[in-house]
Order: sequence, then C-alpha cells, then structure tokens
Amino acid sequence: MSILEFDIAALIISLIVLVNYERKKHVRDGLSAIFVTMTIITIVLPILDVLYEAGAYFQFSRGTMMGFLTLYYIGMETIALCLFLYLFGQLRLRDNLTLPFRIALSLPHFFGVAILIANQWTCQMFNYTEDGLERTLFSLFIYVAPALYLGISVGYALIHRHELKLVYKVLVYFFSGINLFAIIVQLLTDDLLIHCFTLSICILILFLNAYKDRNLLDNWTGLVNKVHLPDHIKKLIHNKIPFSLIMVRIADYSMLSSSYGVDNTELLIAQIAEFVQSFVPVGDAYQITNNCFGIIVKHKRKTDTAELQKKLYEGIDRVWNVNSMEMVCTCFISEVAYPLHCEDEKSFRSYMLYFQKMRHKRYGIISATEFGLKNKVRERQVELAMTRAMKNRSFEVHYQPICTTADQNFVSAEALVRLKDQQLGYIPPMEFIPMAEENGTIIAIGNIMLEKVCQFIASHDLEAMGISYIEVNLSTIQCLQRTFIPDLERLMEKYQIDYRKLCFEITETASNCEPKIFTENLRKLREMGFLLALDDYGTGYANLQRLITTEFDLIKFDKYMIQTTWDKEEFHETFQKLLKMFHSLGFHIVAEGVENLEQYNFLKEVGCDYIQGYYFSRPLPEDEFVDFVERHK
Repeated sequence: MSILEFDIAALIISLIVLVNYERKKHVRDGLSAIFVTMTIITIVLPILDVLYEAGAYFQFSRGTMMGFLTLYYIGMETIALCLFLYLFGQLRLRDNLTLPFRIALSLPHFFGVAILIANQWTCQMFNYTEDGLERTLFSLFIYVAPALYLGISVGYALIHRHELKLVYKVLVYFFSGINLFAIIVQLLTDDLLIHCFTLSICILILFLNAYKDRNLLDNWTGLVNKVHLPDHIKKLIHNKIPFSLIMVRIADYSMLSSSYGVDNTELLIAQIAEFVQSFVPVGDAYQITNNCFGIIVKHKRKTDTAELQKKLYEGIDRVWNVNSMEMVCTCFISEVAYPLHCEDEKSFRSYMLYFQKMRHKRYGIISATEFGLKNKVRERQVELAMTRAMKNRSFEVHYQPICTTADQNFVSAEALVRLKDQQLGYIPPMEFIPMAEENGTIIAIGNIMLEKVCQFIASHDLEAMGISYIEVNLSTIQCLQRTFIPDLERLMEKYQIDYRKLCFEITETASNCEPKIFTENLRKLREMGFLLALDDYGTGYANLQRLITTEFDLIKFDKYMIQTTWDKEEFHETFQKLLKMFHSLGFHIVAEGVENLEQYNFLKEVGCDYIQGYYFSRPLPEDEFVDFVERHK
C-alpha cells in the first residue's frame, strides 16, 4: 500500500467518526471538545500529508512545503496533549489541577510549537530544499513533547489503575504503543508513513468504545445512563473534589401515566429532562429511573445549590404543554453533599435507592436533615449486610430455652435468627427483620434458617436432651408461597426428621390473613403432623373462630402483654380467666418475655404452662444451648 492510500484510508476513517459523532454525541461532558479536536487533527494530518506529496510532485515553493511540514508536526504535538487531557477527563482529575501544575503541563507543548514555528527561519531541525526534505539531529526534539505526554498518560493509567476502567487502561497503553511504533517507523524510513493511519484507528477505537459504553446516553431523554453515576461519584471522591448530588423525582408519575397516557407522560419526562440538563454541563445529568433524575454539581466559588434547587422546583412545578394538552406535575428535590453528608460512594448509593422509593409528607425541596439521611444510609448498609449473609449463608441461629412452670424442665426452644456482619458487627433482629419483610428477602432468610434448624435437629438427639420440638417463626410471605410445602417436604426428607420435631409459629396478625393459599398451607402443615403455635398473642386482633379452626397447639402471649398485665393488678383476674378459657379449648399457653422471679411466680399461679424469657436464659448459640440444656436436666 502506498503512502497516499494510507492517508486516504486515515481520512475516510476519521471523517466517518466525526460524522457519526455529530449525529449523536456519545462522549460525555468536557471530553467532547477534546475528542472533536483529536478527530479534526486526524483529518487534517493526512490532508497535509497528501498536500506535501502533491507539493513535491508539482514543485511547490519552499515556504509552502515548510508550512505543510510545520503544521503536520504541530498536529502531532497537539494530539499527544489531547490524549493526555482525555485521560485526565476519564479520571475526572481536571478540576483537581492547580494553576501552576496546568501551566507546567502546557509548557512542553508550547515550547515544542514555538521551536517548530521558529524552524521556518532557523532550519535547525529540518529544511526543505530542491533535493527534498533534510533532517538534522535536532529533529528528534519534535518527538520529545509527544513522547513526554504519552509517557505521563501511561504513568497515570498505572497509578490510577484501580479507578480507571480496564477498557480505558488498555486504550491508553494501545494508543501510546502504536503511536510510538509509528513514530519509530517514520523516523527510519520516508517510504512507510503510517502515523496518520494509526492515529485514525485509535480515534475510531475511542469512538466505538464510547458508542458501546453500556448505552452511555438514555435514548429518550438524552441524559447519561444511571450505570455511570456510581463511577462518576467514586472518581470525584477519590480525587477529593467537593460536590453535591441533587436528586429530582416526579412524584405523581403513575397518576400522570393513567390520566394522560404513557406516551404523553414520556414526552413530558423528555421535556423535564431537557430542562434539568440545562443547568449543568453535558455528562453531569443522569437518568436514574423513568421519573427520577440526578445531577452532579461540583462546588466552586460561586456555586449556590440552594438557588439551583429552587430554580429546578419552580421550573418543574408548573404547567407543561404536551401535544396541545396542559399537564401539571409535582416533584421531590433533595441534595446531599460530599463530604458534608456522605463520605463514600456506598452512602450515596443508599441515598439514591431510598430517594427513588420514599414517601414523604409533602412535595418540594427536602433537606438532608429532614430527609433522615443517616437513618436511610444505615438501612442501606443493613440491606447490603443481609445480602452478604444470604450469599454466604452466614445467618446464625440462636436457641432460647422454654421450660415448664410446674417443674422448670426445659422441654423446647425457639429458634431465633441472628446477624453478625464483618463490617457492621452485630445487627439487632428488630432492625433487619422488618426490612427483610418489607423487601421480600425474609423468604430467603427463612429458608436458610429453617435448613439450619433441620441440620441441628438431625445432628442432635433431642429426646436424650429432653427437648420435644424446636419452634421456628414462619413469616406471612413464606406461607403465601405455593412452593413452600413442596420445598419443606424435600427438606424434611433430606434430613430424615420427624415432622413433630418442628413447631411453626404464626404471628397473631398473620393468622387473620385471608388468601386461600395461606389457609391451605396452614391446613397442610397441620395434616402433615407439624405443630402450630399462635405467636405474639395480644398484639393483633385474632378472633376465636380463627383460633379454633386453625387448630393451634400453642398460644404464645406477647411479652408486652405479660408486662402490662403484671404492672396492673386490676388485670390479674381477667388474665387468669382468659387462660382458663384457652385451657378449656385445649390450648397450651407460653408466656414470653419473663424477666424476674415475681413474674414467674405470678404466671405459675395463674396456670400458664410454659415460660420463655431472660429470667431463665437469653437466646444461645447452638453449642451453648446444648451445654445449657445438659446442665439443667
């Protein structure tokens, strides 16, 4: 392939990249100008090459030929600097550069350009004569600045290898390596000038990477896809750049969709997205969900995020014209700042997740304090801890002994789930269980716990220990699963356990659940031979008919009911009559939360069958529970 064909190929590739870029911009924020500059240079360089070859053939004047050569080498100097700036943009380090450092970085480029311009008259580096191009030893200085910038780029890619995406590290190494190779080839021979071609290939690769970068821009709104926001936040925090994340959520999105139609609502969202984008540079506004946006605002001297939030709210909370219709929407707006409110990317992730689903008492601008950010960050941390525990099956099961009131023999125990995370330490059940019930992970947690209890029963001789059965809490959502009974049967078969060794506790609130599948599952549990206990009696509104028809074996009185009855003597007689009624119906009674001797004596006197509480023992890990029961036979 001749020199001309290499240049034409380079020109075509660069033009294709530029045209496609202009059709739909895929390069984010301030990198856009740098990318366009590099692309234009890769277009100009082969044109200069062709003009130089044409000038040699048609014998252009020396000044013209020297001008072509000077512009060509200036382009080489500039594109190396652009690559360096592009890398800094990917690392988002530009805002972290001090003015002296910026000046120092630009000096090699300007020095190189000044020498090239001066060479027009001094000819110390190269000269064009009737015999063609003549280079001197000083011509090597043309490549000093490009080599310096390429070297710094590689160095920064190595230093920041943990923050820079793999694809960009490979691009930097490839870009630097292939350009170094092309320069060496160009120095060794004038017959194989491939530098322009290699540059165009590099630009094409950069463009294709930006094009396929996981749908960088949302097709409908034109905002950056949410998958890039965590990376943006991580880089800003890594470089200690103060910033705020302002979240905007259209509060009545569902109502708009049902009232005006999905198509019209999407058009409205596109208009709002364009309005949100107008306040920040391209690349700093993100599409989080269909009705939620996030914008990054870097803290500079005159940054007023409060005023920005006000403008956003007033601009969104108004009448919008969509397809000749007037549409009005309301919104939530909230801001969290680094390092004022959040100090790591996990905290920002927690904030974003909660913001997307929060239900607030009012619309408008909500401060981080009012937002309860610290509590929500903690919630997200606990959710992540639960995810880790489910993945590693590291939930622990503790057993709280239950004894008879008559002779204080420990005849059963309640299995209680516990969570101890490496990062957060011990997490109380009252903190993570309600969250698990809300987000549905209680099913997975319940399955893990149930299998661990089965493992415990299978590996110990409960009869020799004096333990008749183990009580396991069954959540409402577990009992609503059609797969619950088949999965339970497989588990019991796997560990070869007698069904009467397990007692499932159903909360009083859950016992009033009406769905057919729930009632059917309870009936099957009873038919299979499992014991059933009504848990937390006194906290809900269980009716007598349901208690009888479900055929519970045990009724567990909630600890707060026990405490209230104990504190008020006028309730003692009523409580005793209640126990007698349940006994007449064939129920056994368990009192939870017994903490002292006085409570125990009272419950024994009124006829309570079983006692559970800290008066005898706290919930114990498996080994401690076995030792405890052995000592108290």
